[in-house]
Amino acid sequence: SELDAIIETMEYYQFKKDDLVVEQGKVGTTFFVTHHGRLEVLVNSNVMNTLAPGKAFGGLALLYNCPRTATVRATEECGVWGANGATFHKVLQDNAQKHFAENRKFLDSLRLFDGLTSKQKDRVGEAFFTEMFEAGSRIITEGDATTALYFVKKGELISYQGGHVKTNGEFVDGKEISRLGPGDCFGERALMNHDQQDVTVISNHKCECICISVSELQEILGADLSACLERNFILLGLKKSPVLSQFSGTQQYEIVKSMQVKDFPAGTKVEDSYRFAIVIEGKLTGMARNKSITLERGQWYEDGAIHESASGSPDMRPAASTDGKADLKSLVVAEGGARLGLLTKDGLAAALKELGLSAIGSAEEATDYTRKMVLAKKVHIFRHLSQEQTTKLVKSFVLQRYRKGAHVIKQGDMGSSFFVIASGEVTVMINGKTIRTLAKNAYFGERALLFDEPRTATVEVSSSEAELWSVEKT
Repeated sequence: SELDAIIETMEYYQFKKDDLVVEQGKVGTTFFVTHHGRLEVLVNSNVMNTLAPGKAFGGLALLYNCPRTATVRATEECGVWGANGATFHKVLQDNAQKHFAENRKFLDSLRLFDGLTSKQKDRVGEAFFTEMFEAGSRIITEGDATTALYFVKKGELISYQGGHVKTNGEFVDGKEISRLGPGDCFGERALMNHDQQDVTVISNHKCECICISVSELQEILGADLSACLERNFILLGLKKSPVLSQFSGTQQYEIVKSMQVKDFPAGTKVEDSYRFAIVIEGKLTGMARNKSITLERGQWYEDGAIHESASGSPDMRPAASTDGKADLKSLVVAEGGARLGLLTKDGLAAALKELGLSAIGSAEEATDYTRKMVLAKKVHIFRHLSQEQTTKLVKSFVLQRYRKGAHVIKQGDMGSSFFVIASGEVTVMINGKTIRTLAKNAYFGERALLFDEPRTATVEVSSSEAELWSVEKT
């Protein structure tokens, strides 16, 4: 068996107190399992973990073909078993071949590698291998060297920033940034920046990940690797948009394909009216709501005309996002230049048309469509509709404008329309008595879609004007 092949090559090693078993930065050829005694793991001279009998170490350097990522030192007299690196690699390669078909199919589901040729995907699939992690396992640690790219196949992991690792290996005081599930990737941002890991990732449940070493990925893809990582970086930003995140994964990817990536020299003025723009490299400076702002890598802004309230995280936060139109002005590229991912309104219209939304032929219609999409997703009774059903619903919405005092519906009338408030406020009255006030994104009249009965209340516009999206039962 595979395990027997590794065990047959194992040799026993003894070490005295303070002996170095492996040394950070040096090339490793052996995988170790502790037999007796204790050892400590040091990264940049800081103790990061303690190893008791039965614990393994030294596998990263062999798995990812990279220098040792930590130093392991004996804290007392100890014994360890070491497996030959060449045999270790051969077992991994044989295992990868056995699971090639399965891994290749999984590879096709990963958006990161869309655009690669079939031959390139085959080579990436051959280099994939599987790692299993028990609940609470720390897969990568903030500040570690970037040695591999990970893709979640099963289970859930949590990404943290900050915090620290105690000498017993326990991770504490980190701030949760995101949760990762099947199809998600981690390690790619640090790889794209040629930097150390910027997050710590810990498995929340038992997880299965597909991994590939950085060196093999670079050898297989060459220049295409940068394009893949950049596209994925933009897609992550798009997923944070309160509007564009409402589209399905396939639709989001089509939108990313319609975006332009441009390099701007320092001092260049940048339009603030793009439908969506994200800083890939560099910085922008400008004004938002009469305050100076700086947009750094990973920050983004949207066309304020259809921007709903949003909250961001430290790595992907909207720089100027509040309810209503954002007064983003005077954007200028800072010293050193900037690289931006840009989505124009016409680009969004073209993407939506490519997706089969043939009724959309202009930037205005695309803006209108995305606005209705957001409203539909925010209505509780529509949340469980499929993407296809939501699209059909959105196409049936009609915008209606009312002035103050207008009766949208009247108590006792038969109803057949359902309304969502796009802007403004309305008052709900029963028998002439005010019951409540409804504002933006609230809805009313839903019983008219389900039952043939008279309206149970009157709804009157209380703001100077109001815009309502309506849909008929038929």
